[in-house]
Amino acid sequence: MDEFLVSRLTPDELTLLLSKIQAALAGTPTSNVPLPTTHDPTALARQHSETNAEHVPAQIFSTELAPAEAVVKYLKEELGWNYHRIGVRLKRDERGIWGTYRRATRKMPTRFVITDPRYLIPLDVLCTRETSVLESVIGYLVDSLHLTFSEAATLLVKSYSTVYTTYTRASRKSGNTTPYNEEQRVKAPLKPQGGAQAPFGNPTGRKTTGGKR
Repeated sequence: MDEFLVSRLTPDELTLLLSKIQAALAGTPTSNVPLPTTHDPTALARQHSETNAEHVPAQIFSTELAPAEAVVKYLKEELGWNYHRIGVRLKRDERGIWGTYRRATRKMPTRFVITDPRYLIPLDVLCTRETSVLESVIGYLVDSLHLTFSEAATLLVKSYSTVYTTYTRASRKSGNTTPYNEEQRVKAPLKPQGGAQAPFGNPTGRKTTGGKR
């Protein structure tokens, strides 16, 4: 069991694992000591999502789905939200949510497989209308989680130029004139924020400029 999986075990599961190891070292039968069951990446992500219902994993934006489609599909299938709840939470029309989900399932019939649930995007960040969903996601990764453009590109499976251009475009929309310098940026712990923070210091509200969201 690697360090990533061990770090996600609960105290009870760690206790069971240690008991199993100690019993094996002592040469005693271990059939009555069950191993932890949270070894499946998807199960880990689902367990993680139960305590982070106001967040979505950044990894869902690395698929072939449009960003908005990925959000709706995740909330519907992984969190079990209905169309009404999704619409209210994202401040979108319920009928539009239904259409978005239909498009998402046609493109990607299978469910998400989340192998790295560390990087979480608050839903409040995705509700703004001033920037697109992808612009909001990249802005949060860079400005709040302090990923570099290269790290964000790797996480989202996007090119460096796409991440750079998207971030720059969103910065212009929000009036952020502070130049970005990866060499001078101080790295901060990559932890989900307790409260949602709008990307680029924006208020909520996003103007639709066309293109996929």
